[in-house]
Amino acid sequence: MLALSSRLMGAAVVAALAPVLVAQRPVFTVGGVAPDFTSLPAAVAAVPPGSVLVVRPGLHEGFATSKPLRVVLDFGGAAGAIQPAAGAAYAITVTNLPPGDEFVLLGRDATITGGSVGGLRFANCIAPVVVERVYDVTGPAGIGVSIDNCAAVHLRRSVFTGGVGIEAQFTDLVVGECVAIGSAGAGAVVANSRCESVRTFYTGWAQPGVRLQQSVARFANDGSSAIGVAGATSPVAAIEAIDCQLQLDPATLGLLPANGAPGLLRVGGSHLVDDVPTLTTSLAAPGTTATVTLASNTPRLGVIFFGGLLPTPFPFLLASIYVDLAPSPIVVALGFTDTNGLSVPAAVPNSPALRGAIWCLQGGVQAANGQPLLSGPGLWIAL
Repeated sequence: MLALSSRLMGAAVVAALAPVLVAQRPVFTVGGVAPDFTSLPAAVAAVPPGSVLVVRPGLHEGFATSKPLRVVLDFGGAAGAIQPAAGAAYAITVTNLPPGDEFVLLGRDATITGGSVGGLRFANCIAPVVVERVYDVTGPAGIGVSIDNCAAVHLRRSVFTGGVGIEAQFTDLVVGECVAIGSAGAGAVVANSRCESVRTFYTGWAQPGVRLQQSVARFANDGSSAIGVAGATSPVAAIEAIDCQLQLDPATLGLLPANGAPGLLRVGGSHLVDDVPTLTTSLAAPGTTATVTLASNTPRLGVIFFGGLLPTPFPFLLASIYVDLAPSPIVVALGFTDTNGLSVPAAVPNSPALRGAIWCLQGGVQAANGQPLLSGPGLWIAL
């Protein structure tokens, strides 16, 4: 019965995608044979907002922009890289992104080499920012990705290395299925933010894997990732939280502190011990089958919602709602979920008008106290 309902719900999602088939985003190529542009910075400066830029294999100079764009680094690490411009602080900088359309940086495990300060920089962005499948390499004196004062930043299936892997403040941050490595400090430092972390590896060098300050943070894991410390000669906790509100179950996170330190060191704040459910999604290129899976270490009733991506997440208890529920939200799965997950496939129509579209999915389960316990968000990206 559940398999049948999943197919029917998947069909409902396909029907829901139809109304967006209204206008195809302009697509431009950079590099390769017969390109529209030979220079990536020139392309970013010239194309209209909302465009799709397909960057072909090769060595390309990074850029700075305030435009909502879809930048597809269509190569793996062996076939090319993004390098910082001469004297640039970061390889790619996105600042002052206006409300409305999102900025998306999507790679095929493409390498980004850091500048004098770091690899990626996002600041003062009102519209959401999405980073998917990039390999961000920054030296021990730099920051893999620096995020400051952004409405919502989604880091997905990427690797961030530097002195500090991820640094974020005053931001709604989602880190899903990533690796964050600090070669001279914490794997991630998050301050004055709301943070969702799903199945992500964090490693700090003689410092915590994750350092949190005055933030609301939730961690979900199904045993596939860990948070730890390397290179320490004294006790160092895997997670250090100062004046934070936490929602996590330490038993599920794979905490690896150093030299007898506690897995979680909390100073002030609060800690709600909950097994936060994990939600994972695939890409959703036109003509492919997109998937979404909600999993829980504790079997319980679960539900997955589908809709647009809210520009600014809405706080709900310790979680935030990222799915735009205003225009008739769609339930794409309903049933009991466990470690195998509640999973739904959906065939994405093979229409070029879908290219560059983003949809959001978010799940929830019934907690022991009867209240809903939300997962972090997942995205379907049609690129």
